[in-house]
Amino acid sequence: MRWFSALLLSVSLASPAAIAEPSPPTEAAAQEVLSQILGELKVAYASIDAIQADFVQVVRSPTFGDNPPQAGTLTVAKPNRMRVEFTGPQAAQFITDGQTLWVYSPENQQVFITPDLSDQRDGLQDLLSSLGALEQRFEVALVEHDAGRALISLRPREGEASQFQQLRIELDRENAALKRLEMVDAFGSVTEMTMNTMNMSPTLPEGLFHFIPPEGAEVIRTDQF
Repeated sequence: MRWFSALLLSVSLASPAAIAEPSPPTEAAAQEVLSQILGELKVAYASIDAIQADFVQVVRSPTFGDNPPQAGTLTVAKPNRMRVEFTGPQAAQFITDGQTLWVYSPENQQVFITPDLSDQRDGLQDLLSSLGALEQRFEVALVEHDAGRALISLRPREGEASQFQQLRIELDRENAALKRLEMVDAFGSVTEMTMNTMNMSPTLPEGLFHFIPPEGAEVIRTDQF
């Protein structure tokens, strides 16, 4: 299994014989909009400790081709806790409390237990926990925007550890909710997650970021190799 792994052209008529195309926005104007969007994120996520979303994920690999779309649920909570549950034929669960990572395959009835080696500053859980301060970790650029949405690109700053070469984040500007996340890893594989719903202040049950292997499942502890 591989996981984790149109153009609207406005014209103005100067005269019946002349059509003038609008000038593109200046770099200063784009930077002003980007600063406004980052400010919106900072305000929205200042008091948020967890987010939860239903999503559909597609993985495109230059070597292996495209994976079929997979639905799932994602929960991220500060600090460095995450639970991802994929449904369907290739169901799986990835759960970390920031120290231990559990990977469970119902199909194979196997649980892999390993120390969480994600560095706590380079993984998906860290990214989603840092939406209010992206400019501290990434070179941020505005790709496109309108009154209701914004698409921004992120590149890790020099010296920052990251699992990603580049990311793109599409946001709902009304509530700063994440609509789509596109991640390019070191091998050029692209993981795209489209969020169907997002709860920015979910009530999380106790023990959500801990996993107890089901009876009969094979437990493989990679920290004991």
